[in-house]
Amino acid sequence: MKKQTVRLIQKILITAFTTLFAFMLTATGILKQNESTITTALGQRDFYIEYGEGDDGPKELFKTDYKSVREVVYAGYETQLEEQKEGTVLLKNDNDALPLKKGSKISVFGAASVYPFYGASGSGGISTTYALDWYDSFAGTHYEKADPKAKVTGEPYFSVNEKLKTEYEKWVEVKQTPWSTVNVGEYAPSSSVSKVSISDVPWNVLSAGEGYADIANYGDAALMIIKRTGGEGYDLPATTGKNKQYGNTSYATSVNCDGVNGDYLALNENEKSILGGLKQLKKEGKVKKIVLILNMASTIELSFLKNNDYDIDACLWTGSVGTYGTVAVTKLLCGEWNFSGGLSATLWYDNLANPVNSNFTDQNYFFTYSNYKEFGFTNPAEAGQYQSSMSSYMVYQEGMYLGYKYTETRYEDYVTGVKNVGEYKYDEVVAYPFGYGKSYSEFEFTDMTVKEAGKTYEVSVKVTNTGSKPGKTPVQVYVAKPYGEYERKNQIQVPSVQLIDFGKTRELAAGDSETVTISVDQKYMATYDTFGAGTYVMTPGEYRLIVAKNAHEAVNSLLADKGYTPETTNNRMDKEGNTDLVYKFSLSLDKQTYSLSSATNNPIANSFEFGDINTYSGKGGNSVKYYSRDDWNGTVALSYRKADGTLVKPHATLTMTKQMADELRDQMDAKKVIEKGGEYPTYGKNLKGVDAEGYGIPNDDALKLIDLLGEDYDSPMWEDLLDQLTWMDTVYLLSNGRHKTVAIASVAKPSTWDENGPNGLSGYFATYAKASGGSAYSGPSLPYADRIDDPDLESNYKGTGFSSNGILAATFNKDLAKKVGKQIGEESFWIGVAGLLGVGLNIQRSPYSGRTAEYYSEDAMLSGLIAAPEVKAIESMGVHCFIKHCAINESETARHGVQCWMTEQAMRENYFRAFEIAIEEGESFNVMTSFSRIGTQAVANCVPFAQSFLRNECGLPGIIETDCAGDMTDGKHGEPYASRIVNVYLGATDLNEYNYGNDVEDYTGSGITYADFAPDANGKGEYGTLGQAMRKAAKRILYATLTSNSMSTMSSASKIVKVTPPWKVAVNAANISLGILLGLSVLWLVADIVWRYIKANKAN
Repeated sequence: MKKQTVRLIQKILITAFTTLFAFMLTATGILKQNESTITTALGQRDFYIEYGEGDDGPKELFKTDYKSVREVVYAGYETQLEEQKEGTVLLKNDNDALPLKKGSKISVFGAASVYPFYGASGSGGISTTYALDWYDSFAGTHYEKADPKAKVTGEPYFSVNEKLKTEYEKWVEVKQTPWSTVNVGEYAPSSSVSKVSISDVPWNVLSAGEGYADIANYGDAALMIIKRTGGEGYDLPATTGKNKQYGNTSYATSVNCDGVNGDYLALNENEKSILGGLKQLKKEGKVKKIVLILNMASTIELSFLKNNDYDIDACLWTGSVGTYGTVAVTKLLCGEWNFSGGLSATLWYDNLANPVNSNFTDQNYFFTYSNYKEFGFTNPAEAGQYQSSMSSYMVYQEGMYLGYKYTETRYEDYVTGVKNVGEYKYDEVVAYPFGYGKSYSEFEFTDMTVKEAGKTYEVSVKVTNTGSKPGKTPVQVYVAKPYGEYERKNQIQVPSVQLIDFGKTRELAAGDSETVTISVDQKYMATYDTFGAGTYVMTPGEYRLIVAKNAHEAVNSLLADKGYTPETTNNRMDKEGNTDLVYKFSLSLDKQTYSLSSATNNPIANSFEFGDINTYSGKGGNSVKYYSRDDWNGTVALSYRKADGTLVKPHATLTMTKQMADELRDQMDAKKVIEKGGEYPTYGKNLKGVDAEGYGIPNDDALKLIDLLGEDYDSPMWEDLLDQLTWMDTVYLLSNGRHKTVAIASVAKPSTWDENGPNGLSGYFATYAKASGGSAYSGPSLPYADRIDDPDLESNYKGTGFSSNGILAATFNKDLAKKVGKQIGEESFWIGVAGLLGVGLNIQRSPYSGRTAEYYSEDAMLSGLIAAPEVKAIESMGVHCFIKHCAINESETARHGVQCWMTEQAMRENYFRAFEIAIEEGESFNVMTSFSRIGTQAVANCVPFAQSFLRNECGLPGIIETDCAGDMTDGKHGEPYASRIVNVYLGATDLNEYNYGNDVEDYTGSGITYADFAPDANGKGEYGTLGQAMRKAAKRILYATLTSNSMSTMSSASKIVKVTPPWKVAVNAANISLGILLGLSVLWLVADIVWRYIKANKAN
């Protein structure tokens, strides 16, 4: 072969192998960062459990109520029907339009008639594979115990206009994905980050269709079903498109919503045309009655009901209906079941009359510091899908006056003639008050008594069904606290009435009675006094406990007890109150009793001065006037629209200061935050050695995590166990929390699988179970269904999708909440899920919040008291809840690092309270923190929140987790947010819900890894304090695993054996092979050059 040809071949080979080798080395680094995810996707394992000789195998640590997956799934069906039954709220029923007679001939309108709103998108999504739509349920379709995934056709409830149904299926066809609803049909709605539309079929199109001609034949009732959706990652638009006024002129994903003026939460023109057409048909006698169904978690404004513009006879709110909820609503419509729900949030005639919306960042409207560019920050509107984490803010200017706490307090002050209250016409603002709900029956409350037993008040009331149909009803207890000299002096704001507890009757036959007794804890009467005592106090004066059917009834009874009547107030008071349902008592000033946590006995004191712009040390010239009931006119500013429809939000405006900018940057800079000093803990004790990556290989007599079962958290055995961890064991444990905790061989810790599920699990049981066992989403190697060899596991069953949590709250039924929680816990247990990324306990601050379906209520007490029994029941199955998004995560569009400013009183009483109750009473083991900031402090980095509040006050025992990394990696969606190393060092986070492999670059983009702080081979170094913080976080993760159902697979003879997944073996083999081939090519070239050189010399 010619010399030139050989040289060419050599160059080609060397170039090719060099390129491939370099590519593989680069790719290997990327693959390493995502190794757990890849292992999962390929169905492979990175560990297995080895049972030793004589080992009895898994020990069942938790007891199930069921014998098969089939039984579990059917129980979910029944439980979800019960939830929807008791939570659906009847708002309007003129002339007893409902119930409809069974067999009624009906025509059904609205895009939701064929594509209901089952549940939210994103991590709160539910499965719709076996969902029953409205037409299924009207036809009597249901599931039975024999096979709860096989639809059974029963006796139809209604006869429907089939031609209209067929046309709607074509007109509004949609494609549902886990994260969005995309329109296919010409008039289909959409719901996603980039597109939010209402659409629906206009009347002129409907009236030209075949179904229109049949309306007269199916005119016993016209059902109009309106839906609005929502989900993770975006809020709902109150505006449309790009506009300088909205601060989004460059926003890449601004939404052109087809609502009037871009308002998603109002009727659009197509919906108006349908309702107008139905009104005309009713006038012509072709339709006998019009029934409106609000299939939505975030409720539209109801201005059209004020004067009944469309002659609507009945209206009900269903929330999102879950997998099977249409069946329950159908039974309610025909009177087979009775309504008993009460609203979990205030419904407004005009959402702009809700003052919160003036300071709420919706999908298109941003609040940014006017001078953020001076500090080198970017515009959130230019950050792509999500806005930046540095330049945006929100002021919770309403303070204590959120939802009914605003409407009812301003109403009381208007009735009593308080100075500066302004003109306030309650009946033009509130469509339906908090707690409101009608029934097919009537209920009378009498004979209220209260027994004081220490710090508990036993409130009893006789409830009588005075109607003609059996039914049940909520019993709501409100507290009215003093608002006088002490409160004004110390800048305390006190709503007129606040829900403090509740109960619900059993089903009462007509004429039957029941005495309902509710234990009220005085603790929740205390007020947080920021500027006086700096803790919770019982302020001096008169207190009242009021039993009522809703918040407005409660405040009218309060007014009556104060001596007011409609006549003495020139009819500003709209109805007589009932003084027989008011219990009045007086308390003296008490600054001691509630200054200590009831859970831990630790002191409660001011911890969040930095979260109130008025008390923040770096506020500069900024100040905010929070709402005050002494000056409604001077502190409340409502949003409004200009003549051209442009929305104006008169929000609190702030400028950025240098201190703010410095704190935003410095708090995630590991080089600035992490100080040198301290002794490292012991590493690698009682090991045979470590593997090539630094992971421990235990001795045969080493302690195992299961050996600590039943030991106290402070047991000395914990120190011995933790001493066995190597540095890399610890790093790996803390850095890989993407829906899991990882297996650690040195302490025989199995992996655990954590799954989304604030409204229930969404996947196939078999898929979940197969994912178990050593992968990214890994649970125990033998989920319970596998352990008992249940053949139903392979029968394509799916988890139950529950209704929106606002519906569960609207049941006002703690026993039912417990039942829902037990069901979620059972389903998780059977498929090996040991952690639930839920429940969602943020507050429904605004109806424009995208994740309303995941949250319970506008009221913290209702949220907490309903969630607590649900959480406790989930935990009872060894499934640890990560209650989220803890805390101050009321907005989605602005969630990525938005700086939230508010008073500490509002923070604690309105936004922390639900989490507090779920931890203290519900015994939630873990929390997932929010993406937002308290002031400038990222919650994932916030020591006062993590240590002072969650640990010291609430007594949280387990993991504090953040999932911020997956959304805010290396500034991908704006500036980075928090350092995974800093947050562990500070004790603000234990587990980062992301996959960092062995130890890849920190997601701040700083290039820092744990390796920069590692001890030397002798366990010595400069950053021992960090090592100790890592050890504490590791202990909490181990403790959470030990107390979860994942340990049901473990015994004292069990071993965790790490293995290299096949794909990783293949990658390593490819690297080695390419390296060898490259080396051989170079060797050939060198040898050839030498040989030719020698040959040439010999020739010479």
